[in-house]
Amino acid sequence: MAAGTVNAYVDLAGLAEEDLTLSADGKSVTLRLPEPQLDKPNIDHDRSYVYSQDRGIADRVVDAFTAPQQAELYLLAESDMADAAEKSELRQRAGENTKSMLTGLFGSLGYEVTFEGGAPS
Repeated sequence: MAAGTVNAYVDLAGLAEEDLTLSADGKSVTLRLPEPQLDKPNIDHDRSYVYSQDRGIADRVVDAFTAPQQAELYLLAESDMADAAEKSELRQRAGENTKSMLTGLFGSLGYEVTFEGGAPS
């Protein structure tokens, strides 16, 4: 049983000048965002464990796994978590959250913002 998290984000560090266009009247901006990304899964080792319904077997199974074997199990868990994150709506939500944050930020500065390409709505 593996517990952990996978973070989704939109990396704004790589935005270039051509990714932001100010309207002729200076009242609105068009922004092209990069695609949302997923971080590497982060396994919570304190909440993850080897489990079997038969408690006696679970004790023996846990005792049978050495540190290298447990590391292999964590790598498999990370892979499974990454696959599940890819199939989820995490990227879409990261894009929506980023657009919402930027709409509020630009709005507070008096600009209407529209988005083109990149992060899905």
